[in-house]
Amino acid sequence: MKRINLMNLPRRGVTPLLEEEGKFRAIFGKDGGKIQLICPADLAYRYLVVDTTVEAEHSVALELNFFNPGADEFKLGYRFGLLPGLKTRVCIDLALIDSRTIFTPRTPGTLKMVVHGNRMEPDEVDKIEFGIHPCVDDVTLLLEDAYLSDEMPTEFPIPEGKYVDEFGQWTGRDWPGKIHTEEELRESLLALRQNGKPLATRTKWGGEAARKLCEGKGFFKTLKTPDGRWHLVDPDGYEFYSLGVDCIRPGDNPRIDQYPTLCELPPEPWASMCGDERFIRYTEANLRRVFGEDWKAAFREISENVLLEGGWNTVANWSDEIFRTGEKRLPYVWQPDIFPTTELKIFRDFPDVLSEEYQKDAIRRAEALREAKDDPWQIGYFLRNEPEFAFVPNLLIADEAIRNPADSACKRGILQKLEEKYGDIAALNAVWGSGFASFEEIGEQRAGIETRFPGAKADLKELSVYLVEAYVGIPSKACRGVDPNHLNLGMRWAVANSPEQVAGWQNFDVFSLNNYSFDPTPLMNFAVGCGVDLPLMIGEFHFGALDRGLPATGLKGTASQTDRAKALRGYIEKAAAHPNAVGVHWFQFCDQNIAGRFDGENYQIGLVDVALRPYPEMMVASRESAMALPGVKNGELPAFDEPFEEIPMIGY
Repeated sequence: MKRINLMNLPRRGVTPLLEEEGKFRAIFGKDGGKIQLICPADLAYRYLVVDTTVEAEHSVALELNFFNPGADEFKLGYRFGLLPGLKTRVCIDLALIDSRTIFTPRTPGTLKMVVHGNRMEPDEVDKIEFGIHPCVDDVTLLLEDAYLSDEMPTEFPIPEGKYVDEFGQWTGRDWPGKIHTEEELRESLLALRQNGKPLATRTKWGGEAARKLCEGKGFFKTLKTPDGRWHLVDPDGYEFYSLGVDCIRPGDNPRIDQYPTLCELPPEPWASMCGDERFIRYTEANLRRVFGEDWKAAFREISENVLLEGGWNTVANWSDEIFRTGEKRLPYVWQPDIFPTTELKIFRDFPDVLSEEYQKDAIRRAEALREAKDDPWQIGYFLRNEPEFAFVPNLLIADEAIRNPADSACKRGILQKLEEKYGDIAALNAVWGSGFASFEEIGEQRAGIETRFPGAKADLKELSVYLVEAYVGIPSKACRGVDPNHLNLGMRWAVANSPEQVAGWQNFDVFSLNNYSFDPTPLMNFAVGCGVDLPLMIGEFHFGALDRGLPATGLKGTASQTDRAKALRGYIEKAAAHPNAVGVHWFQFCDQNIAGRFDGENYQIGLVDVALRPYPEMMVASRESAMALPGVKNGELPAFDEPFEEIPMIGY
């Protein structure tokens, strides 16, 4: 173990308030103040440990960033969140600079931690900075007892005090709409169960009753009109723009094992009914307190009422299965467990896609679609969500298959393709600028081919397309064999970095992207520019603010609920104006809990709060956009574009 002296640390944008050998308290500037807490030589150790207190009224995104020599931008970084005012033992695994892991395991007290950027070797790191991600204001941090070690700490102490009340709300703040008593909870939930009026201009499926585009096929289908615009059509042939909401379920349940002293439990018997040693289900407990055993039916009716009143027409991904059963009021999309994998991974979650194991697993998993293959209320299915390998900018998966030491089917397939193309290793060496004695020797490389042999890049791109096409094509074919009725909605890519990454799009009916921005148009244009000639669907987007009941905004921040509502209208309508767009899905229905969902997100991103109370500004905005959508979609009305105040995100 090596103790870290916290005195006289190199810094930028940081104003020290207290400097002692084992304690450092300072104001970190809102533009992203940083200190050099450790140096490259410290990467000989496995873990960095530091007790950290955020002295602020909101959560903060902290960063540990790694730089190449002379670089102004970091090549790889860790970003993680902490609760305000809570002294937390932070433990960072320095081995993760290999970038093979993106989402790190939580330790008690911390929120979500994510690894961003490209892999690094310890000997290429020139500088390491620790500090805050750009924030809405300056932040005071207290750092104590920092050290390096090859062993994780055995204890992660959590101070006493309640951050979460019996209804699942933050105790540290009051706000308009906060529930204070069980009677307030009862009145609110009973009223929500009674209200909910759909737009009178819509078909029973949520399509536009005044715009019939074709004869109905009995299921949702895609259509490209002569003006070049893509559309969805409902089972009766009417234009349908999918305005959806993700995660319509009874709340995000906080991990009480991460914060054993911070959560006030609901009174009995609801605490025992709605919790275990890891999670507490506050929203379910609230519903049971009011509706008893009828709580799940009540939740369904409340949720459907909120959606219909807000002009939404789609139950989107990860929503409760109750919306796929019984008498339906809204169409749905879903993502059953249909995407295949293999025991061997090439890089992060990318399977050995050329293996027989991958083929067999695709056929086996596709059977999950059979149960709903004849349901006309199903719009379609997503194959999976946000492949982790694709988060790495400009990644060439063929390069990763070569450098992975395993004897994979992908590696064998790559070498076979190269031998078929060049025939002779000397011909390959002439193009690559390499000196391999055989094609087999290429497969023995443990350092990246792309960086060592620039002449190989064109081949690596071509081979990466070959692998990605197998990655998406094999499961798509298997799914189509089980369910030919519904739309294949694609992969929900988190980012679109290159044409190589979006290869295989021809297997989909709809190309889906998750896009956290205020304007989805640039990303949609990028996809089209990569050759994608399909309808486009945004699977996730959101904006949060700090003026209600949570200390973090999520991945896009606005100054208030009013600004948030304006941003919502702008996003929905700018997307609809794009000729390829057929839908956008908001992430998510309920606010997250202050103590964090399973992975530690604690964002104010709901259409409703943790007590299921709708945000009125958002309800008005979504309904107004829903009424404008037919005109915007068909070029008859301009998209909403009023200015709003953006703030730096607090997200991890």
